[in-house]
Amino acid sequence: MVERLEHIIEKEADRVEWEQLLQRSGIRQEPPYDAIYGIYGDGRLIATGAREGSRLKCIAIDNAYQGGTLFNVLLSRMIRDTSEASIERLFVYTKPAAAIAFESLGFRRIVDVPGVASFLERGTPNFDNILQKWLDETDAFLNQQSNCNGSVLNSQDIQRDVALPFSLSVHKSYNTARYKDPEDNTVESILMNANPFTLGHRALVENALTRAPIVHLFVLSEDVSLFPAHIRLRLVREGTSDLPGVIIHTTDAYMISRASFPSYFLKKKTDATSVQAELDATLFRDKIAPALSITNRTVGEEPIDPVTALYNETLMSTLGKKINLTIVPRAKTRKDTIISASRVRELFLEGDLAGLRPYVPETTYRFLVSCEGQAILKRHL
Repeated sequence: MVERLEHIIEKEADRVEWEQLLQRSGIRQEPPYDAIYGIYGDGRLIATGAREGSRLKCIAIDNAYQGGTLFNVLLSRMIRDTSEASIERLFVYTKPAAAIAFESLGFRRIVDVPGVASFLERGTPNFDNILQKWLDETDAFLNQQSNCNGSVLNSQDIQRDVALPFSLSVHKSYNTARYKDPEDNTVESILMNANPFTLGHRALVENALTRAPIVHLFVLSEDVSLFPAHIRLRLVREGTSDLPGVIIHTTDAYMISRASFPSYFLKKKTDATSVQAELDATLFRDKIAPALSITNRTVGEEPIDPVTALYNETLMSTLGKKINLTIVPRAKTRKDTIISASRVRELFLEGDLAGLRPYVPETTYRFLVSCEGQAILKRHL
């Protein structure tokens, strides 16, 4: 019988038994947990699993009981509870050898790092649905540009000598989308949290536009930042509205999310960080980039945050020769001060609106001084 085990966090003897089962199974603890489950047999804990949001983790079966029905019994209860909690999707990391067991329960493999880890999902919307959404957004953007201007882009706007218009051929399958241009097939991409959108973020987009007429700009969907996801997305749209060729997408769960890269949000390097970073980069390289015909990725230099620095290093090694990676030095103010969103947040929380003004575009500044922006400040004081 599957039991809920949240009490073990507070009861030392039970917690030690749980930790020992994880340790024997070669699985690390990964707090926090929204739910912990267990199965007892012969007076001891023989199976366990946990969940945080939509992500399953810490799933372990005692070696003496593997090969039986415990895995299916445990997972079936966890899946049922998440369904009753109106959680429509589940994600899990596992060793490649264990992926088949999850697939037998309706999980679907998204990406593998051979011999290291597999990333799987269950439910909808799934990866293919989100990929199709990005394709539809791209199709709509390029058609709008073509209808408005008679061509997809004006080459003078992006200061490139590129023969335009593009001939668009986007098919409803993630491995057949292509933009065709007789002289330049370069398509750039950027991923940002933009918490909030700064002049540094804008400089990154402008830099990418010097190499390509199209930039796919992905904004993180996770709502774990000072500024809510919908606000960050709005500020990115407003802050780049005058730049041609920028197609903005939200990342959902498939680029640096708590599902695909949970240790990124802990802001500290763990044994899992490099594996998760490689899975995230592999998914981009093998599935996302080919679907959107992305040839380039642009990132900002990261001298401070060790996790982001590791992610940049992993991108460089994983993308290899398939995707051109450009690492751009940090933008600076006129007083030669590095522009960073973290500094903007510090000044904002201190109420120093004049001090942060050199770091942000006018669109972001207007929001920060507005009633809506000041309401965010009051909530965090």
